[in-house]
Amino acid sequence: MSLVELSQMVINGTIVSKFDHVATIYIDDSYYFDVFRRYNSDYNFMICDYNDDIYLHQDFTVRDSLNTILCLESNMYTIEAISYLHNGPVPSLEMAHMRWTEIHARYQTASINLGGVFQADHVIDIKDICKS
Repeated sequence: MSLVELSQMVINGTIVSKFDHVATIYIDDSYYFDVFRRYNSDYNFMICDYNDDIYLHQDFTVRDSLNTILCLESNMYTIEAISYLHNGPVPSLEMAHMRWTEIHARYQTASINLGGVFQADHVIDIKDICKS
């Protein structure tokens, strides 16, 4: 059962979600995460990956949250971002430096494509380890 299904409740026959969708995160054009905000809390966020694993975060920047989840120290940057509120591209491509609350307030929901996450300088060459 996915996070979206778990967050639904029925009120007077209408299905209501207890979470607000904040962002869908793509890394190099591949889907990785959905980000949700608890309906009654501005600063509690759930990040759900494609395996339906759930990560609870406070109001961190996009870079800090994803570096923590992926166990990386990467120089990620925004390739493309689409605002659901404006139904078009986001004018500023500094989304990796924005906090989740800023994204939700400015764009309602955003689709963010990030690059620079899995660069070659983060890859450990197994040949270097096994030389000894």
